[in-house]
Amino acid sequence: MNTIPLSTLTVSDLHAAIKDVVRAKGESRSLSDLLARVDWSDSAGSPLRELVGALEGWSADYAEGIMPRADYLARLTEVLPLQERAAS
Repeated sequence: MNTIPLSTLTVSDLHAAIKDVVRAKGESRSLSDLLARVDWSDSAGSPLRELVGALEGWSADYAEGIMPRADYLARLTEVLPLQERAAS
């Protein structure tokens, strides 16, 4: 598995994976697979650090049954730009 340095991860990468999960109503692994590849060793100063951390926490809580599907999908949808929310 190739890692992705956090410094090279883009918002577009995250949005694409989030849209895939939302469209699949939580049944897609694209976001968790992307997050598993993130290399945090160069995370200092990354503008996406906080967002990626939140996404990892939400994904883990959903996978472990702590967070209900509706809450998980609502949180993911809130991350998307307004114009993309209705299309998801």
